[in-house]
Amino acid sequence: MIAELPSFDTLRYLAEHDPERLERLRRALTKRLISRAPERIQHRLRGLQFEIEARVALAPNPIAACIALSTMMHTTFGHLARAL
Repeated sequence: MIAELPSFDTLRYLAEHDPERLERLRRALTKRLISRAPERIQHRLRGLQFEIEARVALAPNPIAACIALSTMMHTTFGHLARAL
């Protein structure tokens, strides 16, 4: 999977000059990664990806999206820590 990623400079260029193309790449790589996961967890991964995309879509700007996803991640880690 890593070998399929463009270089950092290419990704930065896309982010600055062609964000729609970068988004298509992100979606394609995410879809490919989920399809390579064991079948028993693919449904959960698709659900998680849906939730991530919804939170990003609801955010008024990229920083708010980052904060929303960071909060989501920290909440999940908190649940994991309590379970352990």
